[in-house]
Amino acid sequence: MRVFSILTGVFCLCSSASPDLDLRVSKALGAHGYNSLRISAIDHTVNDFFTYNAHFQHRWTDHTLSSVLLTELAEGSNQLNISNQLVTVNVPKQGTGVVFSLYLGVN
Repeated sequence: MRVFSILTGVFCLCSSASPDLDLRVSKALGAHGYNSLRISAIDHTVNDFFTYNAHFQHRWTDHTLSSVLLTELAEGSNQLNISNQLVTVNVPKQGTGVVFSLYLGVN
C-alpha cells in the first residue's frame, strides 16, 4: 500500500503492504451521514469490494479506478478486507474535535 490519507480525523491503516494498491479514504459528503466514508483505489485489477470499477481511458490504461461508498460504519475502528489485505478504518466519535494531520506511509 502506498499512501494512507487522513481527512477530518478519519484514517486508514493496512496490515500488509501491496505495491499495486493505492487507497484514498475520505468522508462522504452531504446527506450520507456522519459515519459514511468513500474509499477509492488505483489498482491493476477489478476488485469485487468496490461498487465502481473502470479502467483509465487516456493514461495509465493498465490501471483501474475503483470506489465504494460505505454507510453506517461504527464509530471507532472498522476492519475491511480489500484485495486480501486487512484494512482498519477509524471513524472518530461524532463531536470530537480533530486536528488536521496527514500520515503518508510508503513501503
